[in-house]
Amino acid sequence: MPPSSPRPRPPVRPTEHEERAERAELALRNGELYDDTSSPLWRLAVYDAIHEGWEFVNLGGRALLDAFARQAQLGPGTRVLELCSGQAATCRYLAERCQCAVTGVELNRHQVEEARRGLTRSSTAAAARVTLVEADVATWRTRERFDAALCLDSLMLLPQPQEALVTAAALLEEGGLLMAAVITAGPRLDARVRRYVWDNDGMISLLPPEEHVRMLRAAGFGDVQEQDQTELAASASEAMLAAFDRHRDAIIASSNLETHVSSREAAQIYLDAFRERGLVYSVFTGRRARATSQPGWSRPEARAAAAPADAARPA
Repeated sequence: MPPSSPRPRPPVRPTEHEERAERAELALRNGELYDDTSSPLWRLAVYDAIHEGWEFVNLGGRALLDAFARQAQLGPGTRVLELCSGQAATCRYLAERCQCAVTGVELNRHQVEEARRGLTRSSTAAAARVTLVEADVATWRTRERFDAALCLDSLMLLPQPQEALVTAAALLEEGGLLMAAVITAGPRLDARVRRYVWDNDGMISLLPPEEHVRMLRAAGFGDVQEQDQTELAASASEAMLAAFDRHRDAIIASSNLETHVSSREAAQIYLDAFRERGLVYSVFTGRRARATSQPGWSRPEARAAAAPADAARPA
């Protein structure tokens, strides 16, 4: 029988020292998990296999980005914010295809450095439209305002995902579109898969879709909608699994047998979890509400409202 949804408990606000320690631990873990995204393994099994060579570290790829561009009506003169931008392949793609200005905010210094190197592979005009910022999406602010924002496959990696949503709401123009693609807790999620995605990919905030809807509304977004794109995620996982088999020798040569085996196992576990509805790939959209309806939270208030139930965290 699928586990029942966790019953929310009153949030317990961490002390400033506890918050700093948690963020330091998560930053270290992020580096351990994602500093190697420029490796041949990622090239063969992810970028070439499911993204036509684009270095997207997300499941949705071009289909998701093109849908975002259409919905946000991106074009010359529009300003886009990407939270948790990683190597900024998404920023480069939008700047090239839509001729818009894109600002990417990323905490991982190694990925920001890779992103800067990646800009040299774009045209001069497109690279000039991309701004990279090394900062925490929970606290970063600027005087600039944006017409649209996106955050792809990242909220489940943040200890307090609500803070990123508050940042987006604070920096969007009224009516600006936010798109957030998130791996969420499905109706058949079990403890084994929850533990695995924490150990393997650092998913500390694996929440059900309805919790993300609540957080978006609480952050100040209206017209919140969710699209279930689990089939897209399953197809991507299936393509990665096939790539691990097809490029087995090349991957082992560039790393080792253990890395190939564990990476292939990960693709299989995710594929099974998506097919069995243990995991759901949710794409949320919302429009930044009028300023008069914004909650105007301070960070402690946002943190308290964001605190997920204990069952959402790995044991």
